[in-house]
Amino acid sequence: MHGIWLCCQSAWRSIVVDDFVPYSKKSGKQAFINSGTISRYLGEFTWPLIIEKAVAKVLGGYAYLSSMTVCAAFKMLTGSNYLTFRVKEDPSQNQRCLGYLTECEKKNFIMNA
Repeated sequence: MHGIWLCCQSAWRSIVVDDFVPYSKKSGKQAFINSGTISRYLGEFTWPLIIEKAVAKVLGGYAYLSSMTVCAAFKMLTGSNYLTFRVKEDPSQNQRCLGYLTECEKKNFIMNA
């Protein structure tokens, strides 16, 4: 059994999961995190599978993982708030946004594009 701390609705909760993970009958590999290019980088590590299982439990099942945004995942894993910027056609807006992102990078904020 594993206890994974996740930030759910702005409160930290310990999510308890076992280490049984779903496997694909076709490939004989883990059914979810193993798909796509990420599996090449994980190797034999089990912790991503356990975290994925805890997140799936909070969301109500593995089927809901695909609808989770990267920002929501970062918040759940770190507890930190996030901002979303949309690129606009107005160059002055983009310049202001670029300045803010540069400051965030200097402070080692987690960022995603």
